[in-house]
Amino acid sequence: MNSDIIKEGRKLVCLLEKKSEEFHVKSDQHDILGYEAAILNARIDFVEKKKAMPENLRESTLLGSWGASYYSEEWQGLKNTVRAFYTKIPTEPETEPDGTGQPM
Repeated sequence: MNSDIIKEGRKLVCLLEKKSEEFHVKSDQHDILGYEAAILNARIDFVEKKKAMPENLRESTLLGSWGASYYSEEWQGLKNTVRAFYTKIPTEPETEPDGTGQPM
């Protein structure tokens, strides 16, 4: 299952990076989409490589207050796609069911 999530996430990262290139490099739109791609990469690395999530990449820029000012149909579609992906991917390490709280 994780390999499917990782593949889906990598495709979404590519989509966001491609979309960000449609905007001027100094625009908010370019930055929001670029940062969101970095956040997705960090979450994918968390699942795939068990890498810790950097604190500055824990919150979505696209779904947060910065991305809230962009509400065209296209942006809503991107937001819905990203939101749906985030529901599929873990954000915290899974812990042992023995109650020790130790990562698996």
